[in-house]
Amino acid sequence: MKTRERLLLIALVLAPACGLASCGAEESRAALPDSDVPESFFLASAPSGAKSVGEVVASSQDGDSVVVTGRVGGAHKVFVDGYAAFSIVDASVQPCGADNMDDCPTPWDYCCETPEELAAKSLSVELAAEGKVLAARPRGFHGLDHLKTVVVAGRVDKDDAGNVRVLATGLHVVQ
Repeated sequence: MKTRERLLLIALVLAPACGLASCGAEESRAALPDSDVPESFFLASAPSGAKSVGEVVASSQDGDSVVVTGRVGGAHKVFVDGYAAFSIVDASVQPCGADNMDDCPTPWDYCCETPEELAAKSLSVELAAEGKVLAARPRGFHGLDHLKTVVVAGRVDKDDAGNVRVLATGLHVVQ
């Protein structure tokens, strides 16, 4: 094989790989699954007065109406199969490998944080209608995915152990 043919072959083999490396974020957005969350949950703009996840966890009471902002993450498996539910983490907490996301295959799990820190700065979001969590797939809803920043409007449900979930009536995904 001539040198020119070898170079052409190498270019043809490497071109798709280079494209994947430089456009990974774009391709992952395109690869998001279809969501079946009703459009009635979509907030075209972020509601004002959003509190951080840490603030809501620390100071909210059961039944409070809240607007909270955070980043989708907090577990290896963030989205709950069969339910419109996921977890969010306070924006002050950096995902694992934040300096170089290629060093951590699942930066959204925040595995480099202590369980205590993560518990104090994370909560569950459940898209609910009439007090019941929807049986729907939220991932992909207006770009909703791992590590996306969201603003959620809803009502706090806090159990006796201090676990906080927000029964969401509206969701804005920050693009």
